[in-house]
Amino acid sequence: MRSAASYEMEKNQSNLSDPAEEMKTENAPEAAAAPEEKASGSAPKKKDSVFKDKKIRIRFILFIVALVIAVTSIGVGVYRATLKEEGWYGVEISLDRDLPYYHFGVSFQLYLTGSSNEIRDRYNLARQTYTALLKQSYRLLDSSTVYDGIVNLATLNQNPNQRFTLSKELFDILSDAKRRTEQDRGYSVFAGAYYAFWQEQLYRLSPSDSDPKNDPEAASMEETLKNFVKDGAFSLELDESDLSAGLYVSREYLDFAKDYGLDYPILDLNILYDAYRLELLRDGLEKNGLNEGYIYTTGGVSVSLSRDPSSEVFFYGKNGDQPAVTVALDYPPGCSASFVRSFGYPEEAGYYETGGVRRCPFFTLSGHSQVVSASLILGSASPVETAWTNVLLFNCSEKSAALEKLKDCKMRFAASFTDSEDAVFTDGGPVKVDGSVKITPVSDSY
Repeated sequence: MRSAASYEMEKNQSNLSDPAEEMKTENAPEAAAAPEEKASGSAPKKKDSVFKDKKIRIRFILFIVALVIAVTSIGVGVYRATLKEEGWYGVEISLDRDLPYYHFGVSFQLYLTGSSNEIRDRYNLARQTYTALLKQSYRLLDSSTVYDGIVNLATLNQNPNQRFTLSKELFDILSDAKRRTEQDRGYSVFAGAYYAFWQEQLYRLSPSDSDPKNDPEAASMEETLKNFVKDGAFSLELDESDLSAGLYVSREYLDFAKDYGLDYPILDLNILYDAYRLELLRDGLEKNGLNEGYIYTTGGVSVSLSRDPSSEVFFYGKNGDQPAVTVALDYPPGCSASFVRSFGYPEEAGYYETGGVRRCPFFTLSGHSQVVSASLILGSASPVETAWTNVLLFNCSEKSAALEKLKDCKMRFAASFTDSEDAVFTDGGPVKVDGSVKITPVSDSY
């Protein structure tokens, strides 16, 4: 994939501009309030869809307890107003009234050394570059809103059965997402409406009442949306010779969406969104020499930059109902990590159980995992490849199949299962462990 900061590309061929050129003095608005949650106990009916607030990126509030990275310095992520001391800095961004949510759910920690002036200059460069890259990647991967002068996912969604020339970055991302979709392993780049259905369901005030397990109309809607994805109602045509693409949608789905008032996007990166975005951010930061740190998302994806002095990454379990670090793995520079879980903590939005069935924000077309409790995958330089391993794991309907996936995994990992959440399976490599946790190398489970 090309760098997210490929600034020399012509404007009509790229959605990513030079951060130095894009940065302008902006009026900093008050922090945008989180969208108010609305309770609803019914499935969508014709002309009265429950799909609302489509521009709010619910994915940005997915995981309250995110992937946490241990570092070798006290005071990790603390912003030092004086910018004089060597150490870790949480890189702040410039707020933008036109893009109030562009920074939600992503953080950049940078380790700075040198004189006071050198630290200040480098921090300012990091802030400008990071802010611009965040905006560029947000616009490029936005599946709901179109922007002047660029072609993004929303452009394809809002103009079905037409072709557009894409940037190299977006073309490569869609090519990769389409390839993974064609493997039929639980992920689909065409699952936008299905994903939106579940995102709204997960964040209701009383989600159990309208869960498909308890509500026949919701069950019918979920099954219908899933079948449209699986039955080939959508296709994506890509032409590498001119970087053109077109989203093709069946007349049956267009009529169905009109009848039910469904205006959510079809083409959407959904559970791999964070991983694709971090890949763009990493490339842009590395190109600008900002490589002593790490980026992470509240969705559990993390990237260690090429000169990251961080040391460990944590696997979270439970101590009673509370979060607890149970395993720590070494986190070398230049790799990525993905941590997901099917259980929630008290009062945590996005997670619930109904009738003994777990619901969580990380789900596949096979549904919500009732097998895997939590999984930390670590190793690949590509965050997409790392997160993909968790997609395959959470798509398993049997523990034996999940253990087989782990056994074949070429990366480091720690995972627990719903039938024994106090036991953690690992790749057999060195780990730091809480004394109360039972560690089992996955090779010993056969």
